[in-house]
Amino acid sequence: MDTGCFDEATNLLEHHLASEPLSNSGLLSWTRLQCAQGNTYLAVERLTSPIKQFPKNPYFKLACLEIHIAENQITQAKLISMYEAVALCAAGESAADVFAKVAHSSILRGLWSFGLPYFLDAIKLTAAADTNNQPQNLVLLYERNKASVARCLSEVSIMDQRGAHPGPIHAGKHMLACKDRNDFSCIPLELLGRVLCILITANELGIPEASPVITHVASLHSELRHYEYKDLVNLAIRYSPGWIGLQLPYEFSKPILHWN
Repeated sequence: MDTGCFDEATNLLEHHLASEPLSNSGLLSWTRLQCAQGNTYLAVERLTSPIKQFPKNPYFKLACLEIHIAENQITQAKLISMYEAVALCAAGESAADVFAKVAHSSILRGLWSFGLPYFLDAIKLTAAADTNNQPQNLVLLYERNKASVARCLSEVSIMDQRGAHPGPIHAGKHMLACKDRNDFSCIPLELLGRVLCILITANELGIPEASPVITHVASLHSELRHYEYKDLVNLAIRYSPGWIGLQLPYEFSKPILHWN
């Protein structure tokens, strides 16, 4: 993101926070933006009062975690325990949103086996809350798919540490070689197709955190970086035909960030 984009996003969030200073998503997004620019001290100043007032607020806790990640060396085990503490505070109508945000943040830190199940939890809660969802978006949740989905969640551990941003979380002797950390090309397409099916299902249900993760995976794969969104959907259908109520070829029109 260039400086102009940072400035525009900052101005929009500042305007929003001026009218809603304790906005959950507003404060979290603003904190992430400041951390991305190296301004963690500004984020600390702004979050000090809200987190003291609402120590169990999962959005404020996640914002504090973003600061902690930006400022400190942290082990994978410690990071997972901190994400779990955020997720435990999720409740009520916002639980699906919190789970999606935990999934998005942890996966972009390379914690695939930890974060992907939270996307599935977000899908379940979102589907349960909205009876107007299209039937093809709910096939993933059918009882017949329970075992195959569980198998995918167990196999996704081979993607751990890949694509970690802004850098790899310390995993001791199990650290991937540098050349492998930003490359999904060696991951079997069958597994990637199934992972993408979960993410695409989330995206189609209107969970916005799924879109940048889809983009992230595709951009770090030698073949998939050339795909349009509809091509990724067709890949997902090909490798997980029982998970989604669509047939090949299918032309999706859902907007998504494009990569080059």
